[in-house]
Amino acid sequence: MRRRSWLIVGIIGAIGALCLCGGLGVGIAAYRFLPVVLTQVPRGLTPSPALTPTRGQTPLPPTRTVAPAETPAPSPALASETPALATLRLRQEIPTETFQMAVSPDGSLLAVSEPDRIRVLNPHTGQELTRFSSDEAEHLAFSPDGQWIATAAAQTVTLLDVSAQVVGHRFSLADTEYVHGLTFSPQGTVLLVGTESRLTGYYVESGRPAFEFELYGPADMFAMDPDERLVFQITIGETDMEVWDAYTGEWWGSIEFDPISAFALSSDGRTMAVAENTLIEHPDYGQVLAPGRVALWQVEVNPDQQEVTLDLLVELDFPQEVEGMDLPVVLQQLAFSPDGRWVAGIADWTGEGDTRGRLYLWEAATGRRLAREVLPGRPLGIGFVEGGAGVAVLLGTGAPVPTGHRIQIWAITP
Repeated sequence: MRRRSWLIVGIIGAIGALCLCGGLGVGIAAYRFLPVVLTQVPRGLTPSPALTPTRGQTPLPPTRTVAPAETPAPSPALASETPALATLRLRQEIPTETFQMAVSPDGSLLAVSEPDRIRVLNPHTGQELTRFSSDEAEHLAFSPDGQWIATAAAQTVTLLDVSAQVVGHRFSLADTEYVHGLTFSPQGTVLLVGTESRLTGYYVESGRPAFEFELYGPADMFAMDPDERLVFQITIGETDMEVWDAYTGEWWGSIEFDPISAFALSSDGRTMAVAENTLIEHPDYGQVLAPGRVALWQVEVNPDQQEVTLDLLVELDFPQEVEGMDLPVVLQQLAFSPDGRWVAGIADWTGEGDTRGRLYLWEAATGRRLAREVLPGRPLGIGFVEGGAGVAVLLGTGAPVPTGHRIQIWAITP
C-alpha cells in the first residue's frame, strides 16, 4: 500500500512538472510575441480626396472645435530677423472692363474676365499673352501650377488650358444655386466650388464630385490646407469659421470669432489671417460691420483628435476709418505673399455708391503697417504678383454692381 502511495505521488509530481514546464514555455512566448500583437498600428492620414471620393455628407451637431486664444503670444516661426520696412509705389495701370480678376500663385500671370473673352496678361508689362472667347465669367481661379484657369458662368464651370491655349472640359454644377467662389486645392487635384448652401469639390481631371458639404450659410470664402485634407470656410458677417474634413466628409466643428469679413491661409498652411468686426447701428443702413481686430494666427492640426488650435501670433495695425455718409471702411480681402513675408488687404465702405477704397500692406513678422494707399475706386480683387514683388488691385466703379475699369500694379520697395 505504501509503495502504491509513493507511485501515485510520483505520477502526480511528474504531471505537475510537465505543467510547470508548459506554463514557462507559454510565458516566454507571451513575453516575446504578445507586445507585438497588442501594440496599436499607427494611424496615418487616410488617402486624399482624389483616392477616396465621398459626397452627400451632412454636418454633425453644431459643437465648437476650439476658440482662438485671447492672449497675444510671440511667434517663434515669425520672430526671426526683422526685415526692412517697405513701401508701395504705383508702377502701372492696366485698363479693363471686368469685375473679376485672378492671379496665378507664383504671380507670373494675371487673368481678367471681360464681356466676351478671358484675357491672360503679363502683370509686369501689361502685355496680353493669350485670350479665350467666353461669356463673362462670374468667378476666376488659377490652378497651383498656373496651367489651368477655372471659370464659372451660370451653372457651368469651364477649365481653360493656358499653356496649350485651348478650352479644356466643361461640367455642370450639381445644383442650381448661385456660385459664391472658386478655388483649386493646393495640389491642383480638386476644384472647390462654393454656393449658397453647399461646398463641393470636383476632380479636375473628370469633373466628377469628390466631396460635398451641406452648409449653414453661403460659402463666401474658403481655403484648403496643403495636405488637401481640411477645408476652412466662412460666411461673411458670421462669427463661425467651419472646419471640414475632405478625406471623410465629416464636419470637425467651428472656430468662433467676432463677425468675419475676410480671411486668408498662408501657402504653407501654418498661418491664418482673419479680419474680425463688430456690428454697429447706422441711421441710414441699419446694422453694418465696423472694423475690429485683424490678426495672424498660428494653425496647429491634430488629426487623431479632429482638433484645430489657433494661437494668436500678432495683431496687424489696422486704422479705424470712415468714408462717405460716415460709414466704416471694412477689410474685404486679405492675401499672403508667396514667401509669407507680407500681408496685403483691401478695404471698402459698407454702403452702396462710388467712393475710394484702401490698400494696406503689413509686415507679417511684426504686424506693422508699412503702407496705406487711398484708391481711386472701389477695390474688387487683390493678389501678389511677380513672386511677391508687387500687388495687383482690381478697381471698379458704380453701384449696386461695380464694373471694373482698371488694374493697378503696386511695386513693393524694401
